[in-house]
Amino acid sequence: MDKLYKMRDYANQLSQGIDPTSGISFPDDSIMNISKIKIHNKEVCKLIDSIIIAASRRTTAKARKIPFFMLAEAKESFQYFEEHPVTISLICNRINECVMNGMSKVRPMAITRGLTNLGYLEEISQDGEESFKVPTGRGSMIGISKERRRNQYGNEYSVNLYDLQAQKFVITNIEEILNAAVENKKILEGLL
Repeated sequence: MDKLYKMRDYANQLSQGIDPTSGISFPDDSIMNISKIKIHNKEVCKLIDSIIIAASRRTTAKARKIPFFMLAEAKESFQYFEEHPVTISLICNRINECVMNGMSKVRPMAITRGLTNLGYLEEISQDGEESFKVPTGRGSMIGISKERRRNQYGNEYSVNLYDLQAQKFVITNIEEILNAAVENKKILEGLL
């Protein structure tokens, strides 16, 4: 199964014009950026998705969890919070409603770590508070905003909110965001 997950990840990255071995986008004039090649890799990704789904139906509770991925159909039918910006926790809860049996669930920390590594959030410390993440200029451009709130004890804290545009960005790029979170975690573990 690990080989299937790796093949799916490679096909997904190739369908986006990204070199899966380096994570760097192919130049615009590269043969790997031809739309026909990208479309074929997207179809390969869908085929592997169906194989993984079929295999997941046969797994037992003791079997290893399937790494998270989101089918194109699930992305297209995702129910966004359109009325007002929401926290990443609410987005994760809604994503996890779509998760297949035996698949790992998405955690808010993984998404915020990935967004930080991709330059949409940054970690700061202010007025003696623990460090927390706030949107960068790039994050604000995609619709992430910071809001100060007060808890029941009167203490203020910061929360990041994701408007409809930011929610769509997260869903569209979920694999890239989660890959960025995992890559950074591997680098940090290597330093320890």
